Amino acid sequence: MLSGIYRPPTAMNNDETRNDLPLVRRLPSAVEKAKPSAKRILAGMVADVLAAVNRVDLDALVLEGKRIQRREGMTPEDIRAFEHFYRAAVAGHGEAQLLVYESYLGGHGVSEDLEKALEWFHKSAESGFVIAQRQLGVFYQDTQVHDIAVQWYRKAAEQGDAVAQWSLGLCYMDGEGVIQDYAEAVKWTRKAAEQGDAIAQKNLGVFYDRGQGVPQNFTEAVKWYRKAAEQGLAGAQNDLGVCYETGQGVPQNLHEAANWYRKAAEGGDSNAPSNLQRLSGCLELKNQQEIVFAFIDFLAAKSPPLGDCSKLPSPKKSILHAIQSLSNHYGEVMEASDDPQLQESAEKMLPKLNYLLTCLTRDWHDIDQEDKDAVAKLASLDSFPEWALPLKLKYINEEKASEEACEAFLEVMEEGILSRKTEPIESLTPKPTERERASHRLARKLGLPIGYEVEVWLKNEIRMTGKLELDESVLLLETIDERRFRLVIGETRFCYDDLESCVRMD
Repeated sequence: MLSGIYRPPTAMNNDETRNDLPLVRRLPSAVEKAKPSAKRILAGMVADVLAAVNRVDLDALVLEGKRIQRREGMTPEDIRAFEHFYRAAVAGHGEAQLLVYESYLGGHGVSEDLEKALEWFHKSAESGFVIAQRQLGVFYQDTQVHDIAVQWYRKAAEQGDAVAQWSLGLCYMDGEGVIQDYAEAVKWTRKAAEQGDAIAQKNLGVFYDRGQGVPQNFTEAVKWYRKAAEQGLAGAQNDLGVCYETGQGVPQNLHEAANWYRKAAEGGDSNAPSNLQRLSGCLELKNQQEIVFAFIDFLAAKSPPLGDCSKLPSPKKSILHAIQSLSNHYGEVMEASDDPQLQESAEKMLPKLNYLLTCLTRDWHDIDQEDKDAVAKLASLDSFPEWALPLKLKYINEEKASEEACEAFLEVMEEGILSRKTEPIESLTPKPTERERASHRLARKLGLPIGYEVEVWLKNEIRMTGKLELDESVLLLETIDERRFRLVIGETRFCYDDLESCVRMD
């Protein structure tokens, strides 16, 4: 049989009976049985349990509110979510108080009310909710109330919030809201970095890089840059690239630097694209130098009157391209640099490169299979013996050598023009100094006295005199070949291919 509904007693007589039924005396609780000193402990434990039960209920309210909230204004779901948040917030739930702030701020489930929003924002922070403390620090920093911002950052930082820690570090670094103190900046930044926060790790690397708040230590800077870079922080990836490029804190490695610059550029770092472009040019130049120096070493050991291209350390076309690229580079150094030592070094290199170019185009060829044994015998000779004269006539051709050199030069020029097409259209038209530089480079390659008074005979027997100049349209061509090199004397334009002879008159 069921006992029915329990109703609490309303009265009690002297013999402790009611309606003629005996009453059962309530057993004393554990707290009541305990000694006075233990009562306080037991009472506290009971209170903690009740608070925990209450907390679970509040957490459930908040979780359900977050589940149904849509953040789309006054939808039924947003209204119900706000009711959940508000009930928990009134009971002192820190996260719920922050959610009530956000609801009032955005008008989700309740009418927008900035004053009430800020009231709940502060309540959440004052309740000890670390996210609200940090965000309130950001709010006051954004509104230039730096001393209050520092107070809230510190409260969150002391609870172990990594973002608040490095934010407080920045306040100490900049002297905002506190007296500037790099040591304190490093202290708080390190706390966040050791928790694995990528921004803090990058910032700590900067402190070591600059020697601010700590002794300058490039190795330690690289350590922290790398930790942040490996987490995908673009700024740290760029900084690590700089370290590899300069060799500070790590052995210099331009290829590794380029890899980190590339990752940083893909990640959106604003400095990385220009760093990558500059370094790519350096790497290309270094690669061309290695090809040319390997050819120089090869010739020092073996320089026959006729050579087999298959024996070269690199393909003949690659060596030609490298020689022409270096010639252009040193020519630009001579024209653009104000450093006498650099100019002197470039001036010495150009004749050597011209010699290598002549040697390569004239003496090294693709040898037919039936001639390979005979050509191999020439490897130890300095000139052609009588039996090898047919080989000389067959392979050595000055006109063909000149064509090869010109083709390599045109290829290098075309690469330069294509790279220029990524610039704004207005920059494609050379300034006067750039035009002069281009003219001098062409003069060296084509053997033409550009910029000087000349007498010219064309193949159609037309004679002209005047100052020979390069038509600036050459620099705007999308592709280049010898026939399209246009020259100018006065108002008359003509192609390089039409030129019969050209003699300086001064």
